[in-house]
Amino acid sequence: VQAYVQELTTAQPAITPLIETAYNSEGSSFANTTNDELIVMDEEATRDFTGFNVYKMAEGSGSYELLATVPYVEGQTAYCYTDAINDILNTGGYYYQVTANWVSATDACESNPGMDVAMVNDYVYVNVTDIDNPNAKMTQLYPNPATDRVQITSTQEMSRITVINYVGQVVYQSELSNQTALTLNTASYENGVYVVRLETENDVITKRFVIAQ
Repeated sequence: VQAYVQELTTAQPAITPLIETAYNSEGSSFANTTNDELIVMDEEATRDFTGFNVYKMAEGSGSYELLATVPYVEGQTAYCYTDAINDILNTGGYYYQVTANWVSATDACESNPGMDVAMVNDYVYVNVTDIDNPNAKMTQLYPNPATDRVQITSTQEMSRITVINYVGQVVYQSELSNQTALTLNTASYENGVYVVRLETENDVITKRFVIAQ
């Protein structure tokens, strides 16, 4: 229970208490039940650690969603969780948070998100720079680094191309007539890393190239 006390210089109307019962058991703790009645909990009660909650937020979405609950295993001191993403972002990345779950006979609680290794942030950020796609090996971009043009060849017919800069902005987008080769004019591009997103009939291929004017 927390309170903030401030000295007032003017009269204030009386506040009706939520509960008039006084608790003065030294060392006891309180819990708020679903019917808003404060109850005194046994100060000797303990909660059992049950596992972790893993949360994920896609960059730009603005909110975390519960991804998985990892149960505690007696004696295990390290845990590894793999996020099997079906529709991964082609640019940007993901934020992850991990909390701990504790349960007793009368209640349950969840900790604040754990800090990263550097003890700076309560999340870990994973930046997606490339996607391992077997078909990407059959698509070539050259030269790389490039200056005023990039040649693109593919064993698959390409129906659409999108070029995204290092801050996630679309700098070029065009429909293609099922081509297997094209020349990308990059003379006006600023120096930096770019991502090319190529759409085919059955696949999406991403490749990176660098502009060094």
